Amino acid sequence: MKNIRTDLKKKTIIIKFLFLAYGISWLAWLPAILASHEIISEIPWPPLFAIGVCGPLIAALICIYQENGWSAVRRWFRNGFSHQINGFWWCVILVIPFLVPALALWIYRIFDGEMVDLKVVQQPWIILPAILLMVTIGGGQEEYGWRGFLLPRLDEFLPVWQTNLLMIPLHACWHLPLFIITYTMQSQYSFWLFLIFGIGFTPLINRVFRSTGGSFIAAILFHGLTNAGLDVFPPVGPYVNHSPIPLLIITTLLITSNLLLIGKNTWKRSSSYANQKGI
Repeated sequence: MKNIRTDLKKKTIIIKFLFLAYGISWLAWLPAILASHEIISEIPWPPLFAIGVCGPLIAALICIYQENGWSAVRRWFRNGFSHQINGFWWCVILVIPFLVPALALWIYRIFDGEMVDLKVVQQPWIILPAILLMVTIGGGQEEYGWRGFLLPRLDEFLPVWQTNLLMIPLHACWHLPLFIITYTMQSQYSFWLFLIFGIGFTPLINRVFRSTGGSFIAAILFHGLTNAGLDVFPPVGPYVNHSPIPLLIITTLLITSNLLLIGKNTWKRSSSYANQKGI
């Protein structure tokens, strides 16, 4: 009976996290949805965007604090930043996010795909601000919630492959308002295309996180650098004549990368990984 109550409590925390992560982010972005469709007057978008993208982090902090107090929050951060990443996984984290979109655009152009000249060719320095932006508030900060909080808890109850499948729509659907706000990058392509992209991205970043023992740095950098790579080598919108093919090529390359990494996954249900739960 005690184990049943414990499992129910853990599952309740997962549901609470999802409600908070979605609720905080979607409420922060709601004024921008209304303003972009001229229902209300224009509002300052950057602050609301910044608050919204921190929804998963805020949700994780609230859940951990309510579960075990501030000491658990401190332990969660300490554990998440204490893991050492070996050279192989540093290569994965630093190379794949830029190599994959660049290779995808090269393949697309070989087969006579229409695209504009890349700004990075004339101005290579734009890579640095793109990295800084994407790692801090352009995607990387989400990982405290998705990988740092949610993934270890789902792994407690589900096989790895089921956790991966579940997290694809959970992560993708959180972005839905960004596809409705007319002045975001997401508004330039279909949500369903983004969902398909998640089939390649989510299992791969999950593997990176597990294989580094639950390293926050690994997940934050991989997500942020992936977004920076997509910004520098844009596979959607007017850059590729609104063709879905480049992003589909990227998805295929990410799936291939994940398959090639099978056998390199050093993750086990270890105490260091379990400590990501903040207990």
